Parts: sequence; structure tokens; C-alpha cells
Amino acid sequence: MKDMRNYYLKPPNISWGIIFPVSWTLMFLIRSQSALDVEALLPGVMSLSILFGTTSMLAVTITFERKSRSFERLLLAPISLGALMLAKTTGAIIFGILNAFVPVIFASFLADLSGVSWMPLLGSVLFIAITSTFLGLLIAVAVSEVFEAQTFSNFFRFPMIFLCGLFLPIL
Repeated sequence: MKDMRNYYLKPPNISWGIIFPVSWTLMFLIRSQSALDVEALLPGVMSLSILFGTTSMLAVTITFERKSRSFERLLLAPISLGALMLAKTTGAIIFGILNAFVPVIFASFLADLSGVSWMPLLGSVLFIAITSTFLGLLIAVAVSEVFEAQTFSNFFRFPMIFLCGLFLPIL
């Protein structure tokens, strides 16, 4: 809860974690010519939304806490390192899962989503949120400034735009 109040509404999170996925979602879903296109684009847009959201969240929270020295205080707290890691990553995982369904909300206005297999989709969203969160954690602990984390994240994020099925369909 503290991370949500202190860090999640910082400018890098708003731009990279919220506005960027929403703008990509609108751009691709409005561009699609039919409901079939929307269903084909939806997994890629959801993946991108998760990736951008989770990597931005952890890049900002970890680097701001390291900079303000509050991360060192957390390490001295009477909790295990595993519990601290779980607490830090759970917020980003939840944010990534919520971010994944923003494209679904927009797509529901443009197409009939009754053909979507929801159980495999939910499992995939959870798996992508977890892996993207740990990628963001890896990036966040490797740098000392937020702008470095965002720049370093883009080396992973932008190639994923071309690998997630938005431009070339994944069969």
C-alpha cells in the first residue's frame, strides 16, 4: 500500500506504465478492420501492457527507495529477504494483471469476445506478469537512477513490441 501511495503515481509510471500501454491499445484496436483482427491483436497488446506496466513499477519503486535510503531500512526490518521480495514484487504483479485487462475493456467495445478462452488467458496473464516483474526487478537493482532504469528497460521492451504478435502474427 505504501508503494502505491508513494511511487505508483510518479511521472515515469504514469507515462510508461499507464499512458503508453493505453495509447498502444487504442492505436492497434482502432486500426483493426474487423472483430477477427481485434481478437488476433489482443494477446500481443495485453502482453505489452503487462511488460511496460510491471517494468516501470519496479524500476521506479526500487530506484526511488534506494535513492532515499528507505530500502536499506527495509533490509534491516525483522522480516526475511524472501518476504521482502514477495512484498515488493506482489504489487507490481497485481498492477501488471490489472494493466492487462485495460486492452480487454477497450476491445469489448469493438468486438465480441465470447470466443476468448478465459482460463488459458488468465494463466498466461499471471505468468507474463510474474516474469515481467522479475525482469523489472533485475533491471531496477542494476541501476541507481530512475532514468537509467527506464532507458535500460527499453532495451528489453522495444524488441518485445516486434515479438509479441502486433506486427507479425504468432501462429
